Formats: sequence, C-alpha cells, structure tokens
Amino acid sequence: MKLNQAGFTLLELLLTVTVLGVLLAITIPAYYSYLDRADRAAIVSDARSVYRGFMVYFIEDPDNSGGFPFQTSAPAFNKTTFYPLMARTIPPADDGGNFIDILSVESLKRRIINGSADSYDSPDIVPNDNATFYITFRMLKDPQVRYIVAQTAADILDENGNPIVTGKYLDGIFVYINGELQYL
Repeated sequence: MKLNQAGFTLLELLLTVTVLGVLLAITIPAYYSYLDRADRAAIVSDARSVYRGFMVYFIEDPDNSGGFPFQTSAPAFNKTTFYPLMARTIPPADDGGNFIDILSVESLKRRIINGSADSYDSPDIVPNDNATFYITFRMLKDPQVRYIVAQTAADILDENGNPIVTGKYLDGIFVYINGELQYL
C-alpha cells in the first residue's frame, strides 16, 4: 500500500522562513516602541495624579501651614512614601483617605529609579506662604529622561543640588530630555 504524500520543496520552505524573518524584523522594533510609549504614557498619567494631589493638599490645607508640604519641617514631604499626600489628615487617620490615588503612586514608584523621587522642594519656607513646589523623578528604563511636576518659579535642582531648570515659571507636568524642557 503506497500513500501519495506531497510535501514542501526546499525552496518553498526557505521562502517561507525568509518572509517570516522579514515580518519579525519589522514588527519586533514596532512592538518595543509601543511598549516604551505606553510606559511613558503611564508615567505621565501617574504624574498628573501627583500634581492633582498637591493641588488638593494646597486647597484643603490640613496642617494649617498655608500651602504645600514643606521640604524639611513638619509635615515634611517624603520622596519615597509621598507622605503627607498619602494621608488625608495630619497625623494620618484610619479611614484610608488620601490626597492622591495610592494605585497611581505605586504604579509611578515601580517605573522610577529606586522607587523614589529624585528631588523635592517647596521653597517658600515662611509659614502660611508656602505657595510653590516641585518634584522630579527619572525613569527606570531610561535614566536620561527626567519628569518634573511643578508649580514654581524657583530654580529646579536635581538630587545633587545642580540646577536643571532656571528662570522659568513651571506649572504642570514636564519632561526634561537632552537639555530640552517639554510641557506634557
């Protein structure tokens, strides 16, 4: 009993493998580009949540300081825990209320270096006149990209005290790449 079996020729197999290779060469870089854009979009979304948290804190003024959290005096802003934005009352109540969405903070911390902001300052240290702030952080995947969430005219410094942006009023979310500042 002889079965009539037809198969692929070597030329057909080589052509198929070549076409698949070309398709992969085109789609893989596009896929990684898509992942990078999605990661940046998530950081921007989380940064907007942080910005809104600062604005709500300023409006509600839970510690009667007259503004944003201070850099060093109570309630001092913690670059790792994002306290006091993570507590609706000073000291924190057990009701779980926050000025900022905890999921946004956790998402942001997973995407930035050391899970912590690089620098923070609320330069107006006069009580009841703490009306500006800035916070900076860098991406884990690309440390050259620095995000800035700010409402200030003060110089913005990096974690080593070196100026990043000087002489500009910033209000919102910005990205600093290769010496260029872009509003998002």
